Amino acid sequence: PNDAPAYAPYTALALALQARAIAQRQKVWLFAGSVAGEGTSLSCMNIAIAAQRQGIKTLIVEGHTRAPRISIVFRLDLEPGLTGCLNRSLNAMQAIQKSALTGVDVLPAGHSVAYPETLWWTPAFHRLLAEMRTLYDLVLFEGPPILLYPDVPVLADKVDGLVLVHQFGRTSPQRVEKVLAKLGDCQGRLLGVVLNDVPH
Repeated sequence: PNDAPAYAPYTALALALQARAIAQRQKVWLFAGSVAGEGTSLSCMNIAIAAQRQGIKTLIVEGHTRAPRISIVFRLDLEPGLTGCLNRSLNAMQAIQKSALTGVDVLPAGHSVAYPETLWWTPAFHRLLAEMRTLYDLVLFEGPPILLYPDVPVLADKVDGLVLVHQFGRTSPQRVEKVLAKLGDCQGRLLGVVLNDVPH
């Protein structure tokens, strides 16, 4: 395809994640930036598209339920979505949608709920994660900004690994230190960093 060079880094990352899924059964990856606007949604979408092109069965979970963006870009219905699965005991297949634009499967955020960070402690969330592991080769979980909300340290303990998303020239060393401090013991789950908007 004409856009193959642009997708090359995302393809490399998708293949690396698939290799870990095969070798270590690590399928569910949490992506999160330090603050809003660092490209977490974009990274998840591009990696999923690249993975799909490689024949890797991939799901995006729109876990930033306070400000869903992926479902808007992919023109998907927000509900019943992730919160519908957790609050109404729906299974994943009742809420997952396929993007007509890209062919990528997405579990949209669902309706807004108060204190969504409490959802990640529930037995329903554990069941949903187990179900997604059986259905997909790769699950990309979009998390909210680490420094703005309390979700990511909780989520990082439930998934197989964490990938930080930063924007070139915007994320200072001091901000990175704050992120690592907030992650605490979850730093051991950190796989690496996606750096967006790097000049060519």
